[in-house]
Amino acid sequence: LVDGRPKRVGTYTLWLSNHAGVEENLEPAEGSVSYSGAPYSEDDVNSFLKYAAYGMMTFASSDEFPRTVGVAGDGWRIRDRVQSFHLGYDAFEDESGRRTTDISEAVSNGKFTGLMIALELDGISRGGLSDTTAIDMRSTKRLRGDVELTATISGTTADNNIEGRIRNLEVWDSRGYWKDYATITSAIELGSGSISASGHYRGDITGVTGFSDGQYFGTFYGPVSGLETAGAWFLHGLQAGAAKAVIGSFGAKHSPPPAE
Repeated sequence: LVDGRPKRVGTYTLWLSNHAGVEENLEPAEGSVSYSGAPYSEDDVNSFLKYAAYGMMTFASSDEFPRTVGVAGDGWRIRDRVQSFHLGYDAFEDESGRRTTDISEAVSNGKFTGLMIALELDGISRGGLSDTTAIDMRSTKRLRGDVELTATISGTTADNNIEGRIRNLEVWDSRGYWKDYATITSAIELGSGSISASGHYRGDITGVTGFSDGQYFGTFYGPVSGLETAGAWFLHGLQAGAAKAVIGSFGAKHSPPPAE
């Protein structure tokens, strides 16, 4: 209640996905009679994660509810919030027989491909993101893109590493379509990170123009014969300049090399 009357405090929104992309390998071959060079979506096949999912949850305070309630200095604040997450059936555990170093058939430079979703946070306090960062959900922008990861999982701890990139970023236009994300025009490089015994990993993101730095982190899901990975990532805003940051999540499937 505010002033004795019920008020809508705000709205929670949840994005949850297991979409891993569209397989376009059925396109007519270049040079064939049926090849025109134009997109041919009729034979495209959507790919989905079986053992993992990724998503975003936000809370946007209502315009009906004051962001600050009570006497100045003795009140409390309703804050907009955003959280990225991932979940699924863990592929590994730090227990005998379940560790990444116990894998019976090593994954060497394994390719994982999938999708990511994210939000651009605009007008935030400059600098690093934290649980006290002031966010206004009314100024956020929805992003999407492709994620590619390369991982080695073997019996040798020192070799168990992962790296990758996020590319083909697009932003949702309020007129109802996706368009290229002009703020980041090149691929976001996901630096090398070690994979722990329980299958968790973490790496740094650096060198993205217009942003300070960031990180990505995740874990592996499913059986070793059909490994998937999902995780989250973020980019801090600059200490000076445009007050923007990005927070997102991703999911990808192992793409084994074709049989010889």
